Amino acid sequence: MTVSRISGWFDAVIIDGIVNGAASVQVAFSWVSGKIDKFGVDGLVNLLADFVRTTGDEVRQMQTGRIQNYLVFAVMGVIVLFLVIR
Repeated sequence: MTVSRISGWFDAVIIDGIVNGAASVQVAFSWVSGKIDKFGVDGLVNLLADFVRTTGDEVRQMQTGRIQNYLVFAVMGVIVLFLVIR
């Protein structure tokens, strides 16, 4: 009976304590990992997506479908290149 009581106490206090402590540490690491994922990784991806969406909205306004407008932009680009290279 004494060995049984000692074994029961050892299981309830020592073994369960180790298991519950390890679980608490894992929960803490999981929480930190979740925050890094949510605000670090997802935040960066969302920031990049917003940048691409905003840039696309701005560039879309330049696409008129009129060849004359495209020629003006091309000529302006050539002039800028000459000024930069010179």
